[in-house]
Amino acid sequence: ADGRLAQSVDSKTGLLEFGGMYRLAPAAFRFGLRLDRPWAMESLEKTIASSLFDLVDGGFFRISRGGESLLVDTSKRTMGNAAMLELLALASK
Repeated sequence: ADGRLAQSVDSKTGLLEFGGMYRLAPAAFRFGLRLDRPWAMESLEKTIASSLFDLVDGGFFRISRGGESLLVDTSKRTMGNAAMLELLALASK
């Protein structure tokens, strides 16, 4: 599972690609962080700097289309944002 996740990470954006779509995947990051995998922290940092992070209102959008993450679906999920907040706290330790 760890190898598949590492291969699914887009090297530019740090986002996980699933079928041409880039999704916010807190469970995958949590898995990698708990196993102390370098790809997990690198991906988390890139995700924070990606277009999935909402610079205006805060929080994270849940999905984008295209390798450059230019086509962002501006919907947000409370559970996904809560999971990302928990990950940021976990990563800061």
